[in-house]
Formats: sequence, C-alpha cells, structure tokens
Amino acid sequence: MSKPTEKEFNIVIGNTKDLGIYGFADDMYRSKHKVDLERERQDLRNDFENFKLCCEWLSQCKTTKTTTIKSIGSYGLKELIEHHYNAYIPNGTLIAAVLFLGISYKRHSESQNISVGISKACPFYKSQADRFYIG
Repeated sequence: MSKPTEKEFNIVIGNTKDLGIYGFADDMYRSKHKVDLERERQDLRNDFENFKLCCEWLSQCKTTKTTTIKSIGSYGLKELIEHHYNAYIPNGTLIAAVLFLGISYKRHSESQNISVGISKACPFYKSQADRFYIG
C-alpha cells in the first residue's frame, strides 16, 4: 500500500457525511446525544497523522469479505492500534482508514461504532484480539 495523501483522507471524509472524530453519527444519534457533527468533522480533518498510522496498521491485516457481529468492533480495534503505536487514536479516524482501504464493515445501530472485516490472523493482534471480540 502506498501512503495515503491528505487529499485522499479529505475525500473519504467528504464522501461520508455522518462521520466525525468519534465515529458515525446519524440524525437520530446526533439528536439523542446532542452531537455537534460539524465540529467533530473538523476535528477529524485535523487528524491526518493518526489516519496514516491506522492505514499502516490495517494494511498489514488480512481482510474478510463479510463482516458479522463476531467481527472485531472499531472501538476495540482502535485500542489495539493505540497499544501498538503508544498513541491516542479516535474511533472516527480508525473508521476513515477502514473506509479508505475498502475493508468490509457493518454499522452498529444507534452507535458510533462499526464491526470491521479483518481476520484474526492479523500479525499485530493475534495475542490480544480475543478480548475485543463480542462473540
């Protein structure tokens, strides 16, 4: 994988109107939790460096064609990436990387999180992933 550009990052954000720094926020979620999506989107646009880290980490993983409830969640996955790089990674930044790389995912209803279609064979998390799986 070639390194993503800031232009590509901004295209992903531009094409995903309900994605902010903390994850997805559809109309119902924004209303219920009083989310300022424009502010969250600006914060996400300012997180290009972490986006590159997420892309680097995820590009080492084997992806799956489908995503199920037993697939790793974005929040757990971001924690693995944080541990690997010793850096805070926002959930929305990780989701932007998943979208950019074309990895399969499933949105969670009434949540900012997604399930992500990566295999347990990912070299970076073989020893830790089981604690982040729902099933």
